[in-house]
Parts: sequence; C-alpha cells; structure tokens
Amino acid sequence: MFVVFESEEQARERESDSRRQEGLQAARATMMEIFEGAPEFTDLTVVDDWAL
Repeated sequence: MFVVFESEEQARERESDSRRQEGLQAARATMMEIFEGAPEFTDLTVVDDWAL
C-alpha cells in the first residue's frame, strides 16, 4: 500500500501524531503476524502520478 502526502512535512506530522498510535497498535500486531515484521516507512520520490 502506498500513501502519498502533499509534502514530507505533512507525512512526518501524521506519522508522529500521538492520537493515532493507540489505534494502530492492533493493526501493527496483526501485520507483524502476517508479514515478516512491523511496517516500515520508506521515503520515495513521486516521478509520475495518474488515476484510473
């Protein structure tokens, strides 16, 4: 899954929002069981964008 933000600043703000952390604990635990570990955040540069 890719989530794209208008800016890195917005992404970092959402990533560190303490209000989201508690709600994400169950989802992260489930992902750790399904995948090889917790989700990782990776910075990518969008080079093209299109919608279907």
